[in-house]
Amino acid sequence: MLFSLRCISLVLLLLVAAEHSASGQSRGKIVFQEWFPSKQPDSAMLQWSLRQGHHITVPRISKSPRGIRLLGPFDVGDALRLTMKDLPRHSLLRIELGWHIIGPWQGAPSNDRFMAMVDGRSVIDATFSNTTAQQSWPASAGARALPPRTQTRNCNVLGYECSYTADYVGPMDATYETVSTIEHIASTATFDVTALFVHFMLDTNRKQWALDHVVFTVLDPYTESELPSKAHTPTPAEVVVHDGQDMRELAEFVQDGHFPNIASTSALARELHVTYLQNECLSCGDVCLMYNYRLYTDGWLSVWSNSTARGKATFCTLLDAAEFDSVSKIINQCAAEPLKHAYHDQAYEEAHPDLTHCELVMIVDDKESKTEIYAGEPPALRQLMAMVMTTLEKRGWVPIPK
Repeated sequence: MLFSLRCISLVLLLLVAAEHSASGQSRGKIVFQEWFPSKQPDSAMLQWSLRQGHHITVPRISKSPRGIRLLGPFDVGDALRLTMKDLPRHSLLRIELGWHIIGPWQGAPSNDRFMAMVDGRSVIDATFSNTTAQQSWPASAGARALPPRTQTRNCNVLGYECSYTADYVGPMDATYETVSTIEHIASTATFDVTALFVHFMLDTNRKQWALDHVVFTVLDPYTESELPSKAHTPTPAEVVVHDGQDMRELAEFVQDGHFPNIASTSALARELHVTYLQNECLSCGDVCLMYNYRLYTDGWLSVWSNSTARGKATFCTLLDAAEFDSVSKIINQCAAEPLKHAYHDQAYEEAHPDLTHCELVMIVDDKESKTEIYAGEPPALRQLMAMVMTTLEKRGWVPIPK
């Protein structure tokens, strides 16, 4: 039986922000956003144009072999363009982009580059590797030589098979995301994405790319942009029933280890806390512990975390039916839970005068709501994180590459 889900894509982002950060800079106004895993297969993305050789077409949503929905995949010579008009007054433009590197990209030695530009200005121009070759990302092409898949969000979850020489047979893909802010004052913006390959094939395997999500936010230091947005109560989601034929992203959230009341008493959690508290967070630069979990409707749970080398630290596991049912129901509770303007715990805050706060962003059916959390986070969110950590610990998860 096909599952019915009004809220198939729930994104919970806990972005660590220092208390003294300028609120106008952190909030801004979203002027365009698309989460492609929530789109219907074969649906046309009419606001985008795709150049393929000398032909201009409309790009469409497709499903990867494991059923994850994405915009693409695209080949050598393909170029995407998005044009935004009538932007409100602003001085900065923030670009949040998630993308997939598919197939045997060979990084720096082959100059396999993924590029994104706004009005001709480079936002991303780096080499990427899914093989043993080194890559430049997160630095620009030619700047550094780093291990393959450095700073990936997920690895080998899309299901694109690759087989070459006698070295490797299996899935070969990697997912990345980044946030960039540039000076920008024009009322229009053109966003271009493409890839450059010297050799677009390795044996019989194609090098391709695709997009996962894109969000554009205009920022302005003036008070007009700091006006609070209208309160929004997320739409409750229905319980997911997976039929084995289709798979989509069900939830994503980031857990900051400084959150009170989520602490685990296990030896594993203590080890992770001690290890990661010595590393700076990739979101804000603060020193903190952070996990990024992503749950799919076929039961796969993927985990990314900041590691000492800032390289790959991904763990994937398949939940059993009971685990998946429990996690899905709690996710629905998170989606239905009305958010307060801010969460406080007076006793905890008095004991920690230097406490920073996190911004919680929930996106349900492309509708966004936010709150600030100093202590005493939403109960359903606390329960969800505790359940996921318990599930991982039961499997002996250690995210530090040995």
